[in-house]
Amino acid sequence: MKIQYLIILITISNFAFGQKTKIYTEDIHNFWIAFDSIKTTKDTSKQIKIIQEIYLNKASDGLKDFMVLREHSAELHLYNILTYPNFGIHLDLIH
Repeated sequence: MKIQYLIILITISNFAFGQKTKIYTEDIHNFWIAFDSIKTTKDTSKQIKIIQEIYLNKASDGLKDFMVLREHSAELHLYNILTYPNFGIHLDLIH
């Protein structure tokens, strides 16, 4: 859901400033690879490393800016994924 809001925000801001809109979907693809990959281990440090390497290290400039503004980290992403297990079910509709 947050990714949808991010895409909408980028699109609106680009229209407001008259810039050509570029939407990068690699972040979504990388998120799902990381999301599925963390299920292969119960080791928290390995899960954090997976999120960092597969998702965050490959983030687009827009996602990097979003992460700074929201103070996101691999640990926070892992916490959210583990705390809200239905999160993936709801996002799977757009996956």
